[in-house]
Amino acid sequence: MGTSGQPFTVRPDYVHALAGARQRFVGSILRLEPGAFGSAVQRLTSETPIAESTAEEIIAWSSLADTVVRGAAAHHCWFHRFFGATTCSFSSESMQAPATFARDFAFSSLRQWADTYVSCFEGEHSWPPSVTAASLLQAHVSEAWYIDELARAVGASSWTLQRSFLRVYGVTAQQYHSLLRVHLAATAIRARAGSIDGIALEIGWRSPKDIYRAFRLVTGITPASVQFLTDAQFSSLMQGALALPVPRSSARS
Repeated sequence: MGTSGQPFTVRPDYVHALAGARQRFVGSILRLEPGAFGSAVQRLTSETPIAESTAEEIIAWSSLADTVVRGAAAHHCWFHRFFGATTCSFSSESMQAPATFARDFAFSSLRQWADTYVSCFEGEHSWPPSVTAASLLQAHVSEAWYIDELARAVGASSWTLQRSFLRVYGVTAQQYHSLLRVHLAATAIRARAGSIDGIALEIGWRSPKDIYRAFRLVTGITPASVQFLTDAQFSSLMQGALALPVPRSSARS
């Protein structure tokens, strides 16, 4: 654990790092997708710095517990704001303090609470077909999805799914899938995770020529150019032409 120092000592850099982890958590739950909240809590507990005193352990628990509970309430409100502002009686369970504030035990309690919240939330709320489909595309990006197959996978008609994509994301399912592939390919190329041809085949293009065609269509540059962009240029590309669409306010399924 590493809490052998003064029990009431609180390091300024610990508080600063804790605040950073909480801020990143808030940014993570803005992604309105199935399972995103649970993943955000997992990330929050893994990124939280290790406490070196009892006081820091208590601060970490109280700070993170408040952040997670408030985040769950915000997640619920955002869902209805984006996908239909209907009356809803759903509410999450209260957070109980753990028997000990030791990191492993306390953070396990946070994750268990989040798992329960997600399970109850998913049981009482229905995601628009496009949001469910987008999560499926992200999980199986290399597959050659046809609209009929994707619609069947999420339990909707092809017409309903396309209508949902246009209303929620502003693009068709095919456009979303294509952009997702280019987005992931750019990330892999930048990280030098393999040859461009190998990345193309791994992500699902039938031939290396397809990745060049897709890149030029979406970005106007070649895949190889990604390796020579400055950090600022690459960031601008990922937040601009290669930014994945997010649900639009007051979107309906």
